[in-house]
Parts: sequence; C-alpha cells; structure tokens
Amino acid sequence: MDLRNAASRGFDVFNSGEQGIYNLLDRLVQEKSVHSTRGGRGLYGSLYFTLDKPWRGAEYDGIRETIRKHALDTQAVLPTSRVFGKTDESDWRSVTNLHAGTGLGVSTINRLLAKHYEKPWHGGADRLVNGKAVERLLEQFRDAVYLPEVANLLGWNISECRRLAALGILKPVVPKVQGGTIPRYDRKAVIALKANLVVRSTSIDSTLVSLRQLSQTIESGRDEVLRAVFDGRLTRLSYSETPYLLESVKVHLVEIMEVLPDLGIARSSFIRRLGLPLVTLSRLIHNGIIPSFGPSNRVLKAGAIAAFNRTYVSSALLKRETGLTRGQVTRLVSVGSLTYAFPVAEVGSHIFFRRDVSNLASDNGLKALPFEKEQ
Repeated sequence: MDLRNAASRGFDVFNSGEQGIYNLLDRLVQEKSVHSTRGGRGLYGSLYFTLDKPWRGAEYDGIRETIRKHALDTQAVLPTSRVFGKTDESDWRSVTNLHAGTGLGVSTINRLLAKHYEKPWHGGADRLVNGKAVERLLEQFRDAVYLPEVANLLGWNISECRRLAALGILKPVVPKVQGGTIPRYDRKAVIALKANLVVRSTSIDSTLVSLRQLSQTIESGRDEVLRAVFDGRLTRLSYSETPYLLESVKVHLVEIMEVLPDLGIARSSFIRRLGLPLVTLSRLIHNGIIPSFGPSNRVLKAGAIAAFNRTYVSSALLKRETGLTRGQVTRLVSVGSLTYAFPVAEVGSHIFFRRDVSNLASDNGLKALPFEKEQ
C-alpha cells in the first residue's frame, strides 16, 4: 500500500472515533499467534514502537491514551505490564500472584480456576484471570482452615465433623485431591453453620431427645437425620453446648417420624412410647396394621408409627398423657364416649380411636396428646 492510500485509510480510522480505532487495534492484536502479557510492544507491534519514541511529542498523547485504554478494556495485562506507562490499575492477576496470596500449589489453583471459571485467559505459560472475578475466591482461600481447626471452631468432636464433611453438610472451598490437596473449609461458613443451627434451636419441650439417644433407636437413616437437622426440615430443636454434636442437639420424636417417614426404627424402642405391650405390637404387625420389615419384622418405618398415632391411642398412653384414671377410662367406655378400635381379644390391649380423645379433650378440658398437637 502506498503512502497516500495508507494516509487515507488512517484518516478514515481516526475519523470514525474511538470504536473505529478499537476495531483497528483488535485486528493488530489478533495478528499475534500468541497473546503477550508483556505490554504494549507485544500487543500492538510496530505501531506501539513508533508512538513510544521519545521524540513523538504531546500531539500523540490522545492516540496513546486510546491505545492504553484499549489494552486495559480488552486485553489481559498485568499491573506490572507497560502500555505507555505501568498498568497499575489493571484487574488481571496471574496464577503466580494467586499462589503467593493463598499458599496453594499452582496445580491446585489451576484445578480450582478450571472449576469456577469457564474461560480463564491463557497468556504464555502463566494463566491469567480477572482479579475482581476471583476476589471472593481469594478471600475464602485466605480464611480457609483444615478440619482440626473446623472442629475447634464448632466445639464438636473431630469424628463428627468428618462425618458432616462426608455428608456434604460441611463443604470445602479447597476440595480433596487424591494424593494431593487436603480439604480446607471457609472459616466464616463454618461459624455460620453452627450459628444457624443454634438460632433455630429454641424449643423448650421436655420430651425432646438427643441425637445420640435417637441413634440408639434407629436401625437405618441416621445420616438423613443429620441432614434434616442442618437443612431446616426439623424445626423443633434444642441446643446445649457439649463437646459432642450428638449430645448437644435434641429433637422431637414425633417431628422426626413425620418429616423422615422412611427411617427404620427398632420396634422394641417404641413399645413404651406407644404404650403397647410387646404382644399387642406383635399382633398389630402380624395383622398388617403397623407394617414392618427386617429380620423377624423387628424394624418399623417411622412413617408407619406416626400414621398409627395419628389415628389410634393406647389406654396406657391415654392415661399417661391426660391424667385419666383406669376407672375413668372404664366409665367412658361404658357410656360410649370411648370406642375400641380393635377387639381386645384380637390385639390383647385396649386401643381407642384418637378422634374420641379429641372430643373428650374439648368437652372436658383434658390435656391434648402430643401427637394430637402435631396435626
């Protein structure tokens, strides 16, 4: 191209304003086979070389400023690069910068960046990422702690914390890598996990049982109980500080059975709670009134127990919870105020319909039963 045509093309570019100049600069950058992060000379070649000469006076400052702005707006340049002066205001950082700021290995940082950012910028041998985009990630790294410190922050046994991590309740910001990185956890997230649990644990119900007590009655589903405690599905909770999570947290058995109907519960654990003798419970199971499973039908589904208690109540539970005497219960049966749900000879115990108990409570000022409150 001769000088006249070049001058004409140059005038057209400058006459089209900043966008026209940006389009030209984009084409210059694209002509490079590998993006350079060293600055203006590497990005814009001979154009930059010419404008950077000391004898090019102040009349070229406008175009210099436009080129510098283009570099900062569209290119990955480090704060230590030079585009007509240092680009201190650049938001870009290299993996080397991240390594120095977090103490994480370069390979670990690369894996994390690949996970969190779809298109990290590659500049030569050192990957570049936008500094503003990774600031939250950096903050988590700087304040990340290992599992022993997590246990100290929570005040719980480290084995319990390890279990919470295995269940995904404690989520690492630096994941475990086989043969490499040890998981680390965000300190603020760890503290918030416990704070959220404590603030929700406001029940003063004396019938609550600890997670440890509950675990002794459960044949299957213990992990799901822990998930329900932390994800908010359980609302009737209390918390008292001990070195063990399973002793600190107390739950309401009725709510457990309603919220987690698939829990497998040993039938022997609920004989007293149901107010039923073992022979009666066995007959109810045999007749299919309360479904069971497992060896010798010794495991009950929590949902089946909850469903039974929503419909029926044993004589023993009725007296225990309402204060009625044996004689009063007998008289209520004789006048038809209480109806047997099953023939006594068939099940071996007195079991009534709960609807009758509800009517008694409203008519006579009796205490409502705990299971009745859940409805």
